[in-house]
Amino acid sequence: MISRVQLSTLIAAAALVWGVLLIAAGATVGIEFARPFNTVIGVLVILLWVCERWGWRWQLLHPWFVATPVLHGTWRGQIVSTWIDPATGRQVAPIEAYVAITQTASTIRMRMMTRESQSELLGASIVSDADGLPRLYGTYRNTPRQEVRHRSAIHHGALFLDIHSEPPRRLDGQYWTDRNTTGSLSFDARCHDIHRRFEDARNGRYRG
Repeated sequence: MISRVQLSTLIAAAALVWGVLLIAAGATVGIEFARPFNTVIGVLVILLWVCERWGWRWQLLHPWFVATPVLHGTWRGQIVSTWIDPATGRQVAPIEAYVAITQTASTIRMRMMTRESQSELLGASIVSDADGLPRLYGTYRNTPRQEVRHRSAIHHGALFLDIHSEPPRRLDGQYWTDRNTTGSLSFDARCHDIHRRFEDARNGRYRG
């Protein structure tokens, strides 16, 4: 979000250019021209704060004014890992997963939850590819529950998720980790509440 100092500088520059153009056109510009400056800045700071937190999600602003897709909420889906269990020689079954996304106009935070672990997004950005499909890129840290760490250590990884439709109705993509494992991710139902525990997320009310 733009800071008050940055906003004040931009408004002052715009007012200066406006005043110079008015004087050049023969208009009289007095001290009263600058008197509302602090009030204007205060009102704009409040409006920008509201827009940064909530206003940007207003569907009528998408996509013509706000290009960033609204992912805020908890998403239900699954992880399909390519890992082969050495004990059975078979690929593991799909894993039930939930993703809680907290979002403002300029920031995004994500927590992925499974029965055995949680993954916290360390950094992320949303970028549209050449044909306009928005994609979320991120790096994350996965922290398994203490009781399973003898077979699943804390690790780091990266992922991308393609964001489908407007408003978004599906996320799917791939991941890879520093344990040399890979897999795919898909989420196709969303709850507008933010759940940060696997058990709570399972009991959410989702819509596809």
